[in-house]
Amino acid sequence: SPDAIHMAVNPHFGFRAGDPGDDNKAFYVQNEPDARWPYRGQALVVHGARLISLLFSALAVLATYAAARALRPADDLFALFAAGLIAFNPMVLFMSGLVNNDTSALAAGAVVIALLTVVARRGFTLGRWALVGVVWGIGLLLKASTLVLIAPLGLVLLFDAWPERGHLSQALRKFVLRGLALAAPPAVLAGWWFVRNVQLYGDPLANSAVMAVGGALPAAERFVNLPAKLAWFFDGILGCGPIGPLSLCFPSWVYVAAALVALAGIGGALRLLARRRPQMALAQWRAAQPGAATRMWIAHAALFGGTLAAALSFGLSLNNGWQGRYLFPAYTSLALFLAAGLLAWFPDRWRPAVAGVTLLASLALSGYALLGMLIPRYGIPRSPSASARPDDPPPREPAAPPEQ
Repeated sequence: SPDAIHMAVNPHFGFRAGDPGDDNKAFYVQNEPDARWPYRGQALVVHGARLISLLFSALAVLATYAAARALRPADDLFALFAAGLIAFNPMVLFMSGLVNNDTSALAAGAVVIALLTVVARRGFTLGRWALVGVVWGIGLLLKASTLVLIAPLGLVLLFDAWPERGHLSQALRKFVLRGLALAAPPAVLAGWWFVRNVQLYGDPLANSAVMAVGGALPAAERFVNLPAKLAWFFDGILGCGPIGPLSLCFPSWVYVAAALVALAGIGGALRLLARRRPQMALAQWRAAQPGAATRMWIAHAALFGGTLAAALSFGLSLNNGWQGRYLFPAYTSLALFLAAGLLAWFPDRWRPAVAGVTLLASLALSGYALLGMLIPRYGIPRSPSASARPDDPPPREPAAPPEQ
C-alpha cells in the first residue's frame, strides 16, 4: 500500500540478542539519511508525532500542578512536588519520546482531575458538568483506558447531589440531570467507537481482538514471578515490554528502592487519612457534606483503585500485559498521594529537602535510563575501528558432525 509505513529492518537484529553488549538491539535501521537532521519524509512525520506525545505529557504536568494547588491552595511545595513526580518519572519521559497515545491518557486523566478539583471548590452547575464531559469525551477518543475516569466522576456526581438528600426527589432529579450533562458529550464524541466495536467484535472495548493479536496468558503463568511483574508495572520497563531483546530493565535494587519510597508515601497518606477520620464519619456525612478537599481525596482513591484493578486484570490475562503505561490515567492521583504522604512524615523545615532529594533521584534515574541504557543500545551504530577489515569474510558456520 502506498500509505503504509516502511522502515528498514536491522538485518543484524536478534544476533546474540541476549548479549549484554550495546550493539544490534534496534529492530529498525536508524542511520539512514532521512533519519538525520534535518529530518525528511517519514522520519519528519515520526518526529512530529513524538512531539505531540511530549506535548501531552507537558499538559499532564501542568494539570497535576493545577490539581495540587486546588487541593492545597497555600502549599506551593506540595504542588511543585506532585508535578515533579510526573515530570521526572522515567516511564513518563520514555513514553514522551515515542509515537503513542498513552500520554494522551495521562493528560486526559490529569486534566479531568484538575477540572473536577477546581470546580468542586467553586460549585457545580449543569454547564460545568458538561465541560467536564467534553474533556472526558476527548480523552475517550484518544485512549479507551480513560473510561476508568467514570469512578471519580460518578463519586463526585453523587457528592454534588448529597446536600439535597433530605428531599429524595430533588436529589434524584439533580443527580440525573447533571449526570446527563456529564454523559452526553462523551456519548456524542466517542459513543460511536464503542458501538462499532460491538458490531465488529461483539465487545465494546475490543479486548477480544487485543487478546487474539497479543495472545492470552496461560492460567499457569498468571502468578509466575508476580513480584517482578509488579515492579515493572509501577516503576517501568523501557522498550517493548517485559519479555524480549527490546526490553531494558533497571537493576533490581532500583525497584526495591522505589517500592520503599512508595510504601513510605502510602504510609504517610494513611496517617493523613487517620487525621481526617472525623470528617469522614457517617455522622458527619449525615450532618453536612465534608469539604471539597476531603471529597476529592476520596475521588483520587477511587480513580487509582479502579485503574489498578483494570490494569491488573489486563496483566493477568494478556501476554506482555504488565505495562506501567496502563496506569497513566491515574498517575496524577498517584503523584498527589505520594507527594502528600512523603511530606507528612517530616516537619515543615525539612519538607523542601525531602521533595528536592526525591525529585533529584527520579531525575538521575531518568538520566541513567537515557544515557546508560537507551542511547547505547538503540543509538546509531558506532563506526568500525581503524583496525577492522571491511573485506573480511563473515565467520563460517561450524561444520555439521558426520553422519553415523
